[in-house]
Amino acid sequence: MESEKKKILLVEDEALIAILEKKQLENIGYTVDHVSNGNDAVKSVIDGTSIYDLILMDIDLGAGIDGTQAAEQILSHIDIPIVFLSSHTEPEIVEKTEKLTSYGYVVKNSGIVILDTSIKMAFKLYDTNKKLLSELSERKLTEEKLKKRNEYIETIFSNMPIGFAVNSIDDGVVKYMNSKFEEIYGWSRDILSNVSIFFDKVFPDPEYRNLMMGKIISDMQSGEPDRMNWDNLKIVTKDNEERYVHAINIPVIDQNLMISTVQDVTMRNQMEKALRESELTFRKLFEDSADAILLIDQSGVFIECNQAALVLLKMTREQFLYKPPVDISPEYQADGQSSREKALKMIEIAYEKGLHRFDWICLNSEKKEFIVDVSLMPIKFKGQLMLHTTWRNITERKQAEEEIKKQLAEKEVFLREVHHRMKNNIANIESFLRLQSNSTVIPEVKASLQDAISRVQGMRIFYDKLLISRDTSEISILIYIKDLLDSIVSLFIVQNEIIVEKEISDFNISSKHAITIGIILNELLTNAFKYAFKDRDNGTIFISIKNIDKNIIMTVKDNGIGFNEKFIDDNSHGFGLAIVKMLVEQLNGTYDIKAEKGTEIVIKFSL
Repeated sequence: MESEKKKILLVEDEALIAILEKKQLENIGYTVDHVSNGNDAVKSVIDGTSIYDLILMDIDLGAGIDGTQAAEQILSHIDIPIVFLSSHTEPEIVEKTEKLTSYGYVVKNSGIVILDTSIKMAFKLYDTNKKLLSELSERKLTEEKLKKRNEYIETIFSNMPIGFAVNSIDDGVVKYMNSKFEEIYGWSRDILSNVSIFFDKVFPDPEYRNLMMGKIISDMQSGEPDRMNWDNLKIVTKDNEERYVHAINIPVIDQNLMISTVQDVTMRNQMEKALRESELTFRKLFEDSADAILLIDQSGVFIECNQAALVLLKMTREQFLYKPPVDISPEYQADGQSSREKALKMIEIAYEKGLHRFDWICLNSEKKEFIVDVSLMPIKFKGQLMLHTTWRNITERKQAEEEIKKQLAEKEVFLREVHHRMKNNIANIESFLRLQSNSTVIPEVKASLQDAISRVQGMRIFYDKLLISRDTSEISILIYIKDLLDSIVSLFIVQNEIIVEKEISDFNISSKHAITIGIILNELLTNAFKYAFKDRDNGTIFISIKNIDKNIIMTVKDNGIGFNEKFIDDNSHGFGLAIVKMLVEQLNGTYDIKAEKGTEIVIKFSL
């Protein structure tokens, strides 16, 4: 068929010979291209403009490269059958072509039949070589793959965490043994390959050796794979180290092979022992805990508890376990919430936020209430998320707290009654002093009584404010001082226009400190009214009380005539200041007087 025509490149420098040969080849069914020199032949093949099945190459091609050189260049780029067609028969010429991969040598003018036969032989030889090369290539590739696979398997066995060995069943000859096998047993390959020596070395104790040897041989002779599995074998290494191993033998009868594996389980045994000891420790802690310890699973029921929980509930494990919290609770909790709804809410908060604590009222088997401090903590237990729950019985503590609250309330009522009576008594004293003051015309006596009224009045205002406050242990300094100043000012109503400016911070202070501050302020303000503005029609008194980080700063300042140092030594005028100094010392505070454009007194103390 036309499609099966072979295409030949004819390389011939003699034009007439080339025309004849081309015509003869075409007449017998070949397609022929012709070039006249070696360079064109190389270019035509390498450029790939045409694809040829065979080259007929003359050797002597005139100027340029000869046929053997052209063939050499072509073959360095492409595998193609080349048949040399030449008139030369000299041995040295023929020998030159034999150095190349040629497919025949035909002498010119041998006839078309011989040429055609040589071409066909060349094609057959080329196809055969190609097939052989392909087979060789495939075989080499297979060998490479097999080699790589063996290396891969060898790498796996060498790096396995278990020992691995293979031996013949009939003669016991070891075929393979990885390094881990030797490492785990702690003996060399030579020792491990000899059965009698193996038992002597690995099991040095005669009694234990005979026991293990009898069992292992019996199990192997049974031929049953399930019996050839030995866990916790105690072996001894070359360095006299005791180890525990798990050994398995796998017989492959049809291939006369026994596969042996060994795994060091010494660490596993140690960990299992430590785990058992740890579990026993925690179980003891769990059972011996004075607090109740329980587990709530994700369905919301108790699945585990210790003895302390059962004692509180007065139940057996069978009576208690797998109950939800609502089954051991009254219908409502102390805050009025439904026990069912609140239990679900508390569990939800614990799962969302972690540790959650709250008080809970429980019922024991006798339907008696007791109160527990509950802690819920999400934990993983046996692969499941659960709530680790602790109860601490706080019933007695709650009862004690309620009793304390009751007693405090009673004492509060009693204390208020005492304060009320003291207020009334102080008011009576104040009234007597006012009556006495109004009944005398002696200025000195009247002034002394006025000072006494002022002091008593300050105490009466203190108890008045204390009675209307919720907490009798503390009082608002702003409210107390404001009313105290107003009452002091009212005692000194004169024609002179004296202005009192106030800058009082709003904070609570203990009753003890408050009454002390009131007495001090009464003395200082009274002195200012009496002595600062003699022969003056007007003046200003500035009063400040500040609390800066629990440091109290109290200032009383006037723009009067100023302060005379001899004034404090004058018994008629210095008694009030002596009281002030004594009270400041009682407060562990400081006292400072300045006489510049009036008098300024600064008192500082810490709460």
